[in-house]
Amino acid sequence: MKYSCVIEEKDLLELNKYNFKHIPSVKRRMLAIRILFAVVVLATASLMERSMDYSGSPFVYVHYGIALAFALAFFLSYKQLIFFSVKRRIRKNKESGKSLFGSELTYEFLEDSYKETTRDSESTVKYSIIRKVSTGKNAYYLYVSDRAAHILPFRVFASDSEREEFYRFIQSKVTDEPGQK
Repeated sequence: MKYSCVIEEKDLLELNKYNFKHIPSVKRRMLAIRILFAVVVLATASLMERSMDYSGSPFVYVHYGIALAFALAFFLSYKQLIFFSVKRRIRKNKESGKSLFGSELTYEFLEDSYKETTRDSESTVKYSIIRKVSTGKNAYYLYVSDRAAHILPFRVFASDSEREEFYRFIQSKVTDEPGQK
């Protein structure tokens, strides 16, 4: 089986969205960032209050209220902020030529490995390296580490039946434990 595609910005954004929602290590890291940020904001507010000697003043409540509102706003909107950062990094890589945007990427699936060919390189990946195969909204993700995945967009398949056939094939090649097959 051989599939060619052009990896687009939306493909990378979808992979990142998928990782934010489904990869436990990413979810834990995002929660830790939210909590750490809230603690830092509140600790900074406390230090500022003590250094300005507002004890007993109603300004202290306003000060803490603003800090709490800021921490809460970040806590609730961190996904959008992180996603904005990811978008910016993807665009910077695109502009600097460090990404595969606009160039053809070919996957050739063989009996015990698959080849990935880009404009600059060719690599062979044994199926035993793949940790898992996940189905995103518009692509399959072949994870070779906890967060790094090869993207195979659904648009490369001529039909739903071809896509389902590929999924059965790749699932038969990948085990839950790396190195088992």
